[in-house]
Amino acid sequence: HTKDWWLVCLGIRPQQGQYHHLGRETFLAPVAWKNGWPVVGHGGLVELEMKGPAFCRAQQPFEPLRDDFDDPQLLFCWNFLRCRAKGDWSLSERPGWLRLRGSAMDLDQPGSPAFVGRRQQHFRCRISALLDFKSDQKNDEAGLTVLMNERHHYELAIGIVHNQRTVFVRRRIGDLATVVASQTLQEGPVHLEIQAESDAYRFLYRVGEEPLRILASGQTQYLSKEIAGGFTGVYLGMYATGHGRDCGAPADFDWFEYHPL
Repeated sequence: HTKDWWLVCLGIRPQQGQYHHLGRETFLAPVAWKNGWPVVGHGGLVELEMKGPAFCRAQQPFEPLRDDFDDPQLLFCWNFLRCRAKGDWSLSERPGWLRLRGSAMDLDQPGSPAFVGRRQQHFRCRISALLDFKSDQKNDEAGLTVLMNERHHYELAIGIVHNQRTVFVRRRIGDLATVVASQTLQEGPVHLEIQAESDAYRFLYRVGEEPLRILASGQTQYLSKEIAGGFTGVYLGMYATGHGRDCGAPADFDWFEYHPL
């Protein structure tokens, strides 16, 4: 309606009033005119939920919850880190799969590692993927990451530890990085899953028809703007790296699912 007024602005959704990790988001607030002046929201305050004039309903295209990588191009929701390197990814080398070729670049460097990710948009969500990755090189790894920047991120990954194929969780917080949990793996594709809550991430895996097993968790506050800096918010993505050299094998992702809870 032409008589309805709205304000568009950037804002954040802080946790416990202290920190935020989803980055700056676009907010829409109703505006009322009083004595010739605009009054935003409820008495000048913008809240997460406010009453306002009704919108006209229109069908909007939404990204699917699951990407099976059957299309010749990536969906619009996917992003790369900085200027992607040619040949780091492919949808055609193994049809129906997203193939990442890990390079010497890793997530700890301000460069362009083999990474394809999307923004986290909900406090509570579940992301999962099926990864087929087998490399005999010691430093090779591939998996899922919760990434704020190169100094603050968590990984759920597959690699070689003590000459054995292993799934592990690593937490990078500033200049500290450590593997907090690991488990040896049998051969075959691995279901990787990250369950996000407002205050923590849980990292799980399974092989074949086994039940999901939880490996570790990590607090969201260490990926927040107040600790990590920046304003873009957390990304959830797939990655591969050789930590100083090219990976000896590609990392193939059959599908990726982002499911708000």
